[in-house]
Amino acid sequence: MSFVRAGPAEILRSSQKDDTIIKKLEQILENILLGLKGPRMSIKYKNKLHYLAHLLYFANSTLYGLQTLGEEYTGIVQVDNSLRHMPSFLQRSLMILLDCFGSTLATSLLTMMEHIVLENNDLIPDAKIKLLNVLCIFKKIIPFVSHVHKAYFYCRWNTYHLSKRITGTNYILIRYWLKDRQTLYGFKFLGIITFINLLILAEQSSKEFITSGRNTSAEGHSLLPINSGTKQTPGKICSMCLNNINGPSCTPCGHVFCWTCILEWLNNDNKCPICREKVVASRVVQLMNYC
Repeated sequence: MSFVRAGPAEILRSSQKDDTIIKKLEQILENILLGLKGPRMSIKYKNKLHYLAHLLYFANSTLYGLQTLGEEYTGIVQVDNSLRHMPSFLQRSLMILLDCFGSTLATSLLTMMEHIVLENNDLIPDAKIKLLNVLCIFKKIIPFVSHVHKAYFYCRWNTYHLSKRITGTNYILIRYWLKDRQTLYGFKFLGIITFINLLILAEQSSKEFITSGRNTSAEGHSLLPINSGTKQTPGKICSMCLNNINGPSCTPCGHVFCWTCILEWLNNDNKCPICREKVVASRVVQLMNYC
């Protein structure tokens, strides 16, 4: 019996349905932690709850060889490259681990290598700078690879997640008579547009990296990886998450926290976590030159 390979519309709708359910599961875990340990612990472990929700969802569906709710919703089933057999237990386990922790593990590994290079006194300064540059480029490429893979999916519609492509997992359509064939050219057009956009972004990022490298070399400093996003203030510890203050923000009573930490706290308690003075979220001021 021949099976019909699932199209991009079914795979994408399945992934969107799974993401919605995982977010609901994450919210349930956050509420449980909030009730047991309070807002401080809820804020501190919020990012980790995302991975836990992801792992719990797929461990109770894919790992047991069952359809996820998204796959059941669109009528697709996971198969191996032969399109006749289910992926083995080892394939499913590896796929779940890569899907949950792949990018995080890659980033952590590169960060660990950066620390090793920085602490290695046997390397000459020029070699150390070049190695740090290479590691910085790899860290910037990690999210870019995921976007490129999604653009490729829009054009070829095999697998939406990179973890499934690595482990050789495909999808077949159970209710083949319901296959959506009208959107195929639309997905191809979307893939081409996405590729063009990624090329433009890659060119801009390369120019910025080269320019920053020249400026740093001209100043005589080693080129270190620069984290994009909110400003992080080294040496200043947030009393809520106990990490370096990320996006320093001041309450009317004069206490400084991370921007996300204090806003998450005020969603559950309208008092300063230190002095217990009443605080309104709209009165919190983000500090631009805090040092």
